[in-house]
Amino acid sequence: MELKGQSSDENFLGLLNRESPPFDYERQLFNDHYQDVAAVLRGENPVPYEIEIQPSSSCNLRCEHCFGKSLTCKRLENLLGLEEFQVIAERIRDFNLNGRRIETVKFCGTTGEPLVNPNTVYAVRIFKQIGKKVVLYTNGLWLDKTSEERIPYMDYFLEADRVNVSLDAGSDSVFRDLKGFNGFARTLNNIGDLVEKARKTRSKLRVDLSYVIGPKNFRDILRATGLAKRLGTNNIIFRVDFTNPDAIREMAQDIIEIRSIAEAQSTDDFKVLFAYSDDEIRKGKQAEIERSKKCFNHHFWACIGPDCQLYTCGHRTYFGVKSFGNVLEKPLEELWLSSERLEAVDKLPDENCRFCSPSCYRRDQMMSLLTKLSIDEVERLHEKYVIERGSK
Repeated sequence: MELKGQSSDENFLGLLNRESPPFDYERQLFNDHYQDVAAVLRGENPVPYEIEIQPSSSCNLRCEHCFGKSLTCKRLENLLGLEEFQVIAERIRDFNLNGRRIETVKFCGTTGEPLVNPNTVYAVRIFKQIGKKVVLYTNGLWLDKTSEERIPYMDYFLEADRVNVSLDAGSDSVFRDLKGFNGFARTLNNIGDLVEKARKTRSKLRVDLSYVIGPKNFRDILRATGLAKRLGTNNIIFRVDFTNPDAIREMAQDIIEIRSIAEAQSTDDFKVLFAYSDDEIRKGKQAEIERSKKCFNHHFWACIGPDCQLYTCGHRTYFGVKSFGNVLEKPLEELWLSSERLEAVDKLPDENCRFCSPSCYRRDQMMSLLTKLSIDEVERLHEKYVIERGSK
């Protein structure tokens, strides 16, 4: 956050060095995607460096903290078949502005569980074959299901770069209470099997567990951390339920105390990570108010819904929010540069920006600071401070 009376260097470094990897979102943006940042500052509209695909608007669980269950689940059309995935892959492959291309394709579950759509498993290879980094976000319950070829779903994801499983519990009772289903043991078995298969096949797959902290599960944090470590996952990543910030603020001190104990379990091979700082946890709803007044993330992130429509981001892919057109019918470049889209994103955030992630608002704060500087000054900061991520 910009502080009055400080130099541009001091304000810039305050943001750049605010967090450690992998949550050094400002450093990721400024170092890894500087050409995109510079293009935005020049008034251009660069290709987003990542695109999210929501393969399904149906889910096999009912997580209390999921905003998709009320805004989207079973309300957007499910149109993504294998042929549609192939067309979308061609659109993404051909999307090229000034030599810049989409780098990462993520299959996510904001609208529904990706593995409810059986074609998601085949899409991994489709996107890897066009040179994209592939990431799956899943609740993990159906990783042991089999395809028409009688191959477990998890085997297809050995070709991916990362699988993030939303565990959100450290015990069967909490899992059942939070998600409305007796799937804890099955999910743990699937995680363990995936990790073991990745090891045996020498896959480069990274397996992370994610955990959204809320009133029902915050006392399970240490149990879940121990499970994640024993299963051999790479990381367990804790976030707080940003749909209920006031409840988080009330539990803040308990969460912070448990956090310090959980983080002590980190080793060279296993990391316990928190996406929110202690200060953000304490502020609760106040943290929402302090977010940037202008959205810049629409330059870097886009989403294709289960209805094959292009949306601004994964947090605005829900029923009632206007899309920018069907990706099957028009090239991505045409939709991306359309006057309709450019006029709409220039007005963000709006009433449909109900939820935002820490990555989004931190990048927004960095971009808000940079827009107040001249291009020459930004270039000077880049030349002076761009260093390998992870060192400060």
